[in-house]
Amino acid sequence: MVIEMTLEEDIFQKTKINYDKLISYGFHKQSHQYIYVQDIFDHTFQVIIIIQDNDSVQGHIIDLAFQEEYTNYRIKTQGEFVSKVRQEFMNILNDIKEQCTSPQYFLYPQSNRIAQYIIEKYHEYPEFLWDSDPQYGVFRHQSNQKWYALIMNINKNKLDSDNQDIEIVNLKLKEDHIQQLLHQKGFYKAYHMNKQKWISIILDDTLSDYEIIQHIDESYQLTQSIHEWIIPVNPQNDDIFHCFNHTDTILWQQFPHIRKDDWVYVYVNKPYNYLLYQCQVIETDISDNHHNCLMKIKHTHTYTPEEYPFHQLKDYGIKTIRNVRKITSRLHQRLHQ
Repeated sequence: MVIEMTLEEDIFQKTKINYDKLISYGFHKQSHQYIYVQDIFDHTFQVIIIIQDNDSVQGHIIDLAFQEEYTNYRIKTQGEFVSKVRQEFMNILNDIKEQCTSPQYFLYPQSNRIAQYIIEKYHEYPEFLWDSDPQYGVFRHQSNQKWYALIMNINKNKLDSDNQDIEIVNLKLKEDHIQQLLHQKGFYKAYHMNKQKWISIILDDTLSDYEIIQHIDESYQLTQSIHEWIIPVNPQNDDIFHCFNHTDTILWQQFPHIRKDDWVYVYVNKPYNYLLYQCQVIETDISDNHHNCLMKIKHTHTYTPEEYPFHQLKDYGIKTIRNVRKITSRLHQRLHQ
């Protein structure tokens, strides 16, 4: 049987109450609860919100004319007046949520600290995709929709002989790395995923946040779609041979479809005709004073004229370099040997 959530449970799910902010908002503390009172509809109704110190929220609406509780708004109905009362009640709850709570996506502290790290570094939020498992939160790339972390609430007997409620994070790591980690405390064969490519890490402070974060970064890198581009440059118009003399990062015109973390290979046109630099894009969508769209690239390698002249690039499927273009798979393999 499916138990339907109350309005309060629905609005305040996955949040943490900030009790200091409740007082500033207008609540008054009475024993172990915080109470907020607001009249609505020209003082014909009174809304009372009670928040216990265990984060439970309960609301009431009092019909002031009869001094009794009004409950029709909890029944799903299309009546115009009842709908207005329900909406006003929800508006108050949502405002309290916005002003007095912070996100609490998961059950346990380390899970929430790890989630906050991902949000702050990668600007991606957990998605709760399954009604049957509402505590399972997926983090995935916006660019290719690939998962790189899945936080789950499970019984530990799914992993070993212990019988307790825990949260784990599944991450994609290199296969040899997984085999090394499985001999260490806190790491388990991936629950419900490919055990050759994924690993489960318990989120109960057995491991430090710092150690788990290192594995999250690896999973993120293994699952992102990195593109590699050749950018042709006219040596007559650009001081291309000296641009990295005093710095390893410069601003460059941003081209369509190039994203942060992509690799770019700077190709010098006639009369030189060879790959000169390997760089990585570290920032995109930068505007200058002339409203040009720029990207910041970081120099990682300089090639000699003999390494990748145009006639050799042809052997790897690069027939022409008139404009910005992707490299071929054959050239990718050669560059990363």
